[in-house]
Amino acid sequence: MALLDRARSSTPAVLSAGASWLPQRRRLAIIAGLLAAAMTWLIVMALVAVGWAMSPQGTTGFTDVVGVASAAWFLANGGRITIDGITLGVVPLGFWVIATWITARGWARIRQSSPRSVSTDARDYLAGYGAFIVLAGLLTMLGHARPDPSAFLVSWLVPSLALCIDLARHPDELDRNSLLVRVWQATPAWARDAVRPATHALAGMSILALLTVALAVVVHWSTVSQIADSVAPGAMGSLILILIQLAYVPTLALWALSFVAGPGFQVATEGSITLAGSHPGLLPMVPVLGAIPVDAIYPPVAWVAVLLPVGVGVLMGRTALRGRSGDTTWRHQFGTLCAAAGLAAGAVGAICLIASGPAGSGRLASVGPSPAPMVGALAVELALGGLLWWAYERYVRATRSRTEAE
Repeated sequence: MALLDRARSSTPAVLSAGASWLPQRRRLAIIAGLLAAAMTWLIVMALVAVGWAMSPQGTTGFTDVVGVASAAWFLANGGRITIDGITLGVVPLGFWVIATWITARGWARIRQSSPRSVSTDARDYLAGYGAFIVLAGLLTMLGHARPDPSAFLVSWLVPSLALCIDLARHPDELDRNSLLVRVWQATPAWARDAVRPATHALAGMSILALLTVALAVVVHWSTVSQIADSVAPGAMGSLILILIQLAYVPTLALWALSFVAGPGFQVATEGSITLAGSHPGLLPMVPVLGAIPVDAIYPPVAWVAVLLPVGVGVLMGRTALRGRSGDTTWRHQFGTLCAAAGLAAGAVGAICLIASGPAGSGRLASVGPSPAPMVGALAVELALGGLLWWAYERYVRATRSRTEAE
């Protein structure tokens, strides 16, 4: 631990010495952004290195491992990579969330001690993160895996999202005359009021999706355990396999959300898992995929599951109208509910667009839900739930209050 602490404390000093021509505050912000990216890269590197140490190495050297880990880092950050002509684009959203959290923590440390404006610190912090993106791209040349050119742009989403989340939590840090503040003030009040219920809807959908995945694993545990036994990677290999599958749990939750919303998802080409029936096709030998239902046709009553996202919409409506039913017009309330449903569904669609993609060639050329149908279904279901609560507040509760007053 002492060596690790010395390494952490000495790294900024070494980098600062090499960049003494930069102002100190700018150096600190650039170094913080670079180190935030490096921390997430080290996590991927550790997993790949352990896997390499356990496998027959043959002609594969450690430099190849560094190259493959760097390419895997791009995949974990939302990009696509190509290995020996096979494209991989199914993103482990669990790692994506961890990378966003680490990056947000690094940004928060900079803002705690910086007297500069948010835009200036953000520019330098993103510059440091971008420098590591370039470095990671160069390191992929040591191996046989290559990131797609779009991966260099998609990787910027992690620091950008981290900064947006922190600014949403601390809006007072923004300059009152900044462009963001002026745009926010010019936004209609009903649209501004939609942000909070939209975040509550996202939280509700996340819980619903994770519970659906947990239920599927429990119900099909025998299949999951049989596949795990057949793979038999050994003790350390099993640990790595579990960690990788945990990183993909949020991705599976996205599939589950699309399932209960109606559009469903696919793993193998020409296969589909929807509320109408499950036709998964031939699946890879990955234990957690054993939780996907076997081939079956479901009765029409299965469509009752779409009431679950509608229930999330009801909670969204309750959040939007809490304490505001009497001080805003029905048009304002209606607009807020519809905007909140659109924001929440659009955010899920954006994540779906990032996380879905190929997991190989042939039958695995397109894995995951289709973004457009998923966004449309969720927007309608959330809006329906929100409007149901609006109707309850406007007519049922209001009538009851008048009756009690009389």
